[in-house]
Amino acid sequence: MLKKNNFLVILLLMCFTAPGCGLNRYVIFKAERPFMQDAHRYFKQGEYDKSLDEYRNIVKEYPLHYSVTEYAHFMIGYISIYYRNPKIDYPAALAAFETFTRTYPKSKWSDEAQNWIFHIKRLRALRELDAR
Repeated sequence: MLKKNNFLVILLLMCFTAPGCGLNRYVIFKAERPFMQDAHRYFKQGEYDKSLDEYRNIVKEYPLHYSVTEYAHFMIGYISIYYRNPKIDYPAALAAFETFTRTYPKSKWSDEAQNWIFHIKRLRALRELDAR
């Protein structure tokens, strides 16, 4: 029994320290969570400019933390087009989502980002038609 427990402890330690391990990415994400909480709290409170600033700072400060910057990049686009944001910025959202899909093509949010890109471009085309 002792050998089995030692094996499990060693296995867990290897996962926490091995680069690219799913548990390692989760631990990194949890470690940076206070920054994410501030950005998310501002978003929930309707302070969209502050939330955007926080997410942009996260991208700058943690460029190598894939899971952290992936989510932050997505949120920059999402907040820019969020329906309750009084300063909706379609060009900024489009640029953010296009950057996101190029940078994180296999992200779990990639389809949603592609959906936003499609609808923003469609809206832009409709506005151009109305202007004629």
